[in-house]
Amino acid sequence: MSLRIAAPPPGAPVTSPLVVRVCATGTSVPGAGRLLGISVDGRQVAEVNADTAAVSVASGEHTLRVELVNSAHRQYAPPVLTEETITVAGYGAPAAPPGCRP
Repeated sequence: MSLRIAAPPPGAPVTSPLVVRVCATGTSVPGAGRLLGISVDGRQVAEVNADTAAVSVASGEHTLRVELVNSAHRQYAPPVLTEETITVAGYGAPAAPPGCRP
């Protein structure tokens, strides 16, 4: 299984709060007993039982990381995660995230 951040798009400037949408290959996300841990610059900002979450992020360049964990908040072995660099340019209305495409 692998994860892909569908929103925000890599390298595109976004505003805060940003909508994070995660797509998976091999299974649906999050599924029974699974959670998505969302971190910005190494600090967890959300843990959700969904494939989409809105998070507030300060302006500037950041590393966005999403990791699939089990319901006990433990990593899978091997870890299932993805990360990208995002640039936040101020505050604005959250954009609707794209859907997951195979």
